[in-house]
This record gives sequence, C-alpha cells and structure tokens, in this order.
Amino acid sequence: MQVKNLSVSSKGRKAKPGKRVAQKSGLNHAILDARPFALRRQLAYKTPWSGGLLVSVPPQNTSRTCPECQHAAAENQELRGIAKGMNGRMTIATGMTASELVLVDSSGWLEYITGDEKAAAFGAALQGSALVLVPTIVLYEVFKILLLRARKTDANLFLSEALPRRVVDLTDTLALAAALLSIDYQLPMADVIIYATAQAHQAELITSDARFSGLPGVTLI
Repeated sequence: MQVKNLSVSSKGRKAKPGKRVAQKSGLNHAILDARPFALRRQLAYKTPWSGGLLVSVPPQNTSRTCPECQHAAAENQELRGIAKGMNGRMTIATGMTASELVLVDSSGWLEYITGDEKAAAFGAALQGSALVLVPTIVLYEVFKILLLRARKTDANLFLSEALPRRVVDLTDTLALAAALLSIDYQLPMADVIIYATAQAHQAELITSDARFSGLPGVTLI
C-alpha cells in the first residue's frame, strides 16, 4: 500500500465526521515518522555491503497466493494481525492460507522423540506434507521433561526437529483466547494454550492426551 493512502486523515466532513480521529492522527504521525521510502532506500544502499540482495516484491495478490502451488484465488485470502469476535468467542488471524496445518502437542512430541509405542503414529503427522505448528509452550514442556529425564541427546534432537517448524509465540490475543477456552473446557493452562493455538490457526491438534477427548479439531491417538 502507498504511504499516502495509509496516512490519510479520518477527520471526515462536517455532515459526516470521522471516528477515532485523535488515534488515527497519532498513527499517521507514526507512519510518517517511520519514513518507509527512506528505510527502503537505505536497505538498498547497505544490503550489498554484507553480500546480500534486496528483492522488491510487488504486493498484488501476495495475500491470495498459495505458497506451495503459487495459485492465486480468493479462498486463499489471508487475514493478518486481526482479532475479532466470532460466535461470542475470540478468533485470531492465522497469517496462513488454507493449506493443511497440524499441531502436535507435548505428549506427541515426547512419544516421537523417545521412540515410545505411539512414535510411528505421531511420526506420520510430523513427517507428512502438512505444515507443523509448534507453540512455544510445547518447546518449554518437551525440552524441560527430556532434560529432567537426563536425556540431553533427545532434548537436542527435539530442538533440531521442532525449531525449523513454524514456532508460534504466545501473544496477548492468544492468551485471551486461551482464557475464554479454559472457562468452556476446564483445561489446565498449558493444555488450553496449546488448544487455543490450534484453534486460532485452524490447525488439527494431534495428541494422546485424553483431556482433549471430544473437543472439536482434535485427533486422539
């Protein structure tokens, strides 16, 4: 988008005054202070110094193009950085297209990394074609448990498998969504954060934890 369009005033007209004029004015000042064109110019100037290459990408259809097949269509439309109410509950924009997403919880990762009896079933999900989401709470739980079991090699193996995936931070919006879900489903804190992350990204939660049994969007192994 053009800076001119981003920083347009919301003052409106006398017959139809704008809303949240002061807030929009502050946002406009922040956008103009950032000087996007000057930033791009400096990047183009200094990137070659470190041997890099700055590639300018046309914005047309970038939010409607599948990252895998490059097909542009309205159903691929991404919703970025938006939280909104839906059926009385909070949902979070995924920043992803309609590609298949899965989230393996801590119990699944432990089975897979340690080669327990359900390792093959979880391995099918983790090694399949779907994009795997890894909430930071899963990083914490699995890494800690493996270290407490004195399995440092397994802990490092877990990091080498998990960190290249799509790691999802616990944001303020996601925390609020988890709070709402915890009231509905009476899940412990870590579990409800994992479930809220899966729901927010419309990902299938794959688990062996019976506490998730019967919840929508859950595959119990």
